[in-house]
Amino acid sequence: MSFSNHTKQFNKVAKTKNFYSIETYIKSPTGYTYNKGLDGLYGEYIKRRTPLLFEKGELPAADIDFAPLKSTNVPTLPKCEPSKKENNSFSYKKAKLRPRFSGKPELHFLVGCLIMMSRRDNFPTEMKELWYRLWEEEWEFLVDTLSLRWKVSSLMTFGEHGKSEAERHLGREIFLLISMMKLHDTERSFSGVDGDQVFNLKGRSENSKKATTMGLSPYAIRFGDLDRNILSVIYDKILDCDGTPCAWISRSIFDELNRAPDTIFRRIHKMRQQHPAQHKKKEAASVL
Repeated sequence: MSFSNHTKQFNKVAKTKNFYSIETYIKSPTGYTYNKGLDGLYGEYIKRRTPLLFEKGELPAADIDFAPLKSTNVPTLPKCEPSKKENNSFSYKKAKLRPRFSGKPELHFLVGCLIMMSRRDNFPTEMKELWYRLWEEEWEFLVDTLSLRWKVSSLMTFGEHGKSEAERHLGREIFLLISMMKLHDTERSFSGVDGDQVFNLKGRSENSKKATTMGLSPYAIRFGDLDRNILSVIYDKILDCDGTPCAWISRSIFDELNRAPDTIFRRIHKMRQQHPAQHKKKEAASVL
């Protein structure tokens, strides 16, 4: 079922239910993290997919020449202040987005605009075709120059609008992987421990050994393969999409992940190395 159909189906249900805001879920006294469960969360998600308002002639041309956009940078601009009257219009969203690309190639800004449109239920067909052409013709430039944030967002767009089921699966799985890493590392940052600092494998108390969520058994760091299996399952999806822009972006992200010194995967690897003799047979060629 398409996102548009999901929205229509949900709106029928929403008329008979009172969905609270995300703030209400978080402050809920009932003991639940999200008071209305997945239905409530999905309600907020659907609201954020409200169709954009487009004025005639404001969309980029479907046959736009990418070359000038690669050599011209977005000028430094002040932030666009919100306006309730036009805050759901494409022109306003575009103006608000543009300062984020200050000093970056105009082609990056085009990527951002297309991603913004793809998150709504009225992603124009001609803009979807422009998205495909952009990545098919300029994937090398974009993979080399886009930040990780926009690569991941691009994969999420392929996750929603990929040409094949394989692309849609891959885009969503890498989006989930990187997003969970972001959540984990954000919470970890409040501990005051740097991202590249590794815990001592012998430093866990008896009580903390039972601290894994929802009664799950702790991961066996010294002998377990969970970290490798997570990445291998996703890599299998990359192979399914080999030769496509979605695969090229994914390989680029995996390369960044493999080189980064402060990911959970690198920390697990270093903890495992505290017992190299016992884990010698498990060592892989990469640092993952």
